[in-house]
Amino acid sequence: MMNLYKNISALKRLQGQLCNENPSLYSSLIGIYPTLDYPACVYELNTNAERYVTENVLPHAGSPLKSAVKRLISKLLGVNPAVGGLGLILYEE
Repeated sequence: MMNLYKNISALKRLQGQLCNENPSLYSSLIGIYPTLDYPACVYELNTNAERYVTENVLPHAGSPLKSAVKRLISKLLGVNPAVGGLGLILYEE
């Protein structure tokens, strides 16, 4: 959990710095599942795609307690703990 927190924090800082340096850049955080080496699903965080992937692609915890803990972590960090990796997409229009 700490590793996930560090990674999401670093990506958000990098995103802010890049957008401040070049205001014409657009950026989005992405989630990658199941691994960075063999991604089956790459999706943008905080969009309808993330809601779809969370409900239909990412593994679900078996017990209600595990599900509640996973939801709590998702709310605190802003990303599902089952995600295999995080990334940053930069584009310019």
